[in-house]
Amino acid sequence: MSTEEKKAYLAELRRLLAPLPADERETALIYYEEYFDDAGAEETERVIGELGPARALAEQILSGYSRDYLDAQPVSSHAQVPARPEDAAKERRREEEARAEAAQKHAGEEKAAPPPRRSGASVLLIVILAILALPLLLPLAVLVFSLFVTLAAIVFVLGLSAGCVVLAMLIGGVVVLAGGLSLLAVHTLEALLACGLGLTLLGAGILMLLICVYMLVKVAPAVLRFLLRILRWPFERRVVKA
Repeated sequence: MSTEEKKAYLAELRRLLAPLPADERETALIYYEEYFDDAGAEETERVIGELGPARALAEQILSGYSRDYLDAQPVSSHAQVPARPEDAAKERRREEEARAEAAQKHAGEEKAAPPPRRSGASVLLIVILAILALPLLLPLAVLVFSLFVTLAAIVFVLGLSAGCVVLAMLIGGVVVLAGGLSLLAVHTLEALLACGLGLTLLGAGILMLLICVYMLVKVAPAVLRFLLRILRWPFERRVVKA
């Protein structure tokens, strides 16, 4: 497949270089065929990617010859093949470096631009508005803080209650299961019922424990972040407006 790709590429290049004199065209084709051979058959795709499409390479080669030279010089046995892959790669690198330098310069100019200064009247107006709004902001801040403390207390109580229930179910399940096992030789039916009840309590306790752990790891941080975001919201709005 690599040999066929090379042949197809060179055949397309030969067709596109038809405006060149025969010797010039053969010199160019021999150069690029040797370039493929030096790279090896396994590197054919890489070489094609490096050279670019055959049409683009042909345009580079043809651009090295002026129209007058093509009309006046039918044969040139010492012609040099233009558009070497090394030169094309260097040209691309120079263009990329120039674009990167221009982008960096533009970013530096944006960073160096001084922030707009506020006039003394606008600063004084902001201070007066803040003083006038202070009697309203203090009760609001106290209310928000109280709500936050209340919600935190509710979450704590619920978590503590859930932990107590889980612990009670686990201990009860172990006790009932142990009692059932101890009665297994005496009262078989009651012992089996007690063992089943103990296992049920243990399973329910383990399930609730997993749910509590999930709530503690996933839900509680999300709720806490939401509450903190609500608390920061008035201050963030003031900063944006300022």
